[in-house]
Amino acid sequence: MQQEDINQYENEVDSEAGMTIFERRTEASSDLKETRGGFSVSPWTAISLSGQFTHRVRESDYDHLVDTNAASSPFILPGNGYSAFIRSRELKTDEFQAKLAWRVNRWLKTTVTYQLVATDYHTTTDPAANFDPVTMTFTNVSPGGEIFAGNYDAHVYGFNAVLTPWQRLYFSGAFSYRDTRW
Repeated sequence: MQQEDINQYENEVDSEAGMTIFERRTEASSDLKETRGGFSVSPWTAISLSGQFTHRVRESDYDHLVDTNAASSPFILPGNGYSAFIRSRELKTDEFQAKLAWRVNRWLKTTVTYQLVATDYHTTTDPAANFDPVTMTFTNVSPGGEIFAGNYDAHVYGFNAVLTPWQRLYFSGAFSYRDTRW
């Protein structure tokens, strides 16, 4: 488990006009919960098989205490600046790993690995407003609330070999291939 609290202050001042263009003050908190389990078995002295499953949830909440924009433009709605419309974010990750190690003989050891990672992203936002220059009014274009923001999937394949021709000398090589989808 992990927890973080952050206070952030941002502003921009027009030095010639002596006015604040925008100002934001945000308090953010983040919680991480991770559950992990696995196994390792070696049915023969030369071969071992291990696996691990991890479930991870990271939740971030944002409290925007100040979010103001200068009234220099009728197209800017106060309180609607980036990133102050984001209220929370949640990432859920499931990860599976498997490893097969084989000591071919005393001078050669090989390892084959596979990893599957799947992450879902959810974001909660405020309603978004848009300025319509024809009617000179602000209209809602998004009701806000929780949305499914994205998905990440990865398959990672790996191979490793360690060659030990003499007792204090060894050569190691590794190869991995990652197939991802966003």
